[in-house]
Amino acid sequence: MSKTISNPFLQFVAYFISCAIAGMIIWPLFDWIICLVFTHSDFSYSVNEYIVQPILFAVVIAIVFTVFDVVGKKKKTKK
Repeated sequence: MSKTISNPFLQFVAYFISCAIAGMIIWPLFDWIICLVFTHSDFSYSVNEYIVQPILFAVVIAIVFTVFDVVGKKKKTKK
């Protein structure tokens, strides 16, 4: 993604949005399958677990990916 977006802030936003949407879709589906197949417990949807936590996780992942890309670009330009 760093090859197409040169602005670090826009890159952070792109990482954040993609990770947040993927997390809000994949995590509840994964948990539902775990409840259905393995634990045989009831699946209960909660806003904190399936919306807030993926957003916080997306912020952390977006920061890490953006920092690695910015540091990698600086190392490439020094050579």
